[in-house]
Amino acid sequence: MPVSLGIDDEDSVDVVRDLESSFDIQISDSEAAACRTLGDIYDLLVMKFSESDVGGQSCASAMAFYRLRSALTAHSSEAKLRPSTPLATISTVSVRRLFKQIHMQTGLKLPSKAYSWMGWIGASSALLGIVGVIPISILFGWWAIVPVVCIASAFVLLPLDPGRFPKQCETLGELSTKVSRLNFGQLAKAGARVTERELWNSLTEVVSRYSSVAASEMHADALLLRKQRGVA
Repeated sequence: MPVSLGIDDEDSVDVVRDLESSFDIQISDSEAAACRTLGDIYDLLVMKFSESDVGGQSCASAMAFYRLRSALTAHSSEAKLRPSTPLATISTVSVRRLFKQIHMQTGLKLPSKAYSWMGWIGASSALLGIVGVIPISILFGWWAIVPVVCIASAFVLLPLDPGRFPKQCETLGELSTKVSRLNFGQLAKAGARVTERELWNSLTEVVSRYSSVAASEMHADALLLRKQRGVA
């Protein structure tokens, strides 16, 4: 029986929007509704790119690397940034601020930042507050102030979280690869190669943002939604 990627119905609209943004395409409601498996989306992407005249002979990861290097030069003390350059040595500013500046300068979509200790405390406080506010207010009355304080602290801590570099992004080269996959359509229009393998890698990178299944573990027959075909 095919496995499910566990995407909730509420997230399905966000997945479609993210795919449209990353591949620079339009997906109609009927096309989205017809996609039940990851392979269905892949086939849709192959069709759309085969019908277009975008693409060239350049390497998407290399294109992303050169754009990132240009944006990061002002933040680095190294004479020349290389794919092997550790991200932790590039900048002294927070990851949150650095990613914001890169996006503003390059227009590229960046992978989600990982939480620092501050972000984890904020996220945990938000979860505890949301889950506990109703039962605590019913059972203990005025003690409901505790989950309310937790939620309030989350609103303070999460925006201030400096962030950490994403998992599996320890070097500039690894970040460039992820960025190239999240901006496949934009780079293809600028001359990047469009191959079936690169389409698949980019698709799984985008979808992995909404699933607990790692991109490297995804298969074409994987069901998209959690409750599809009786999958609980």
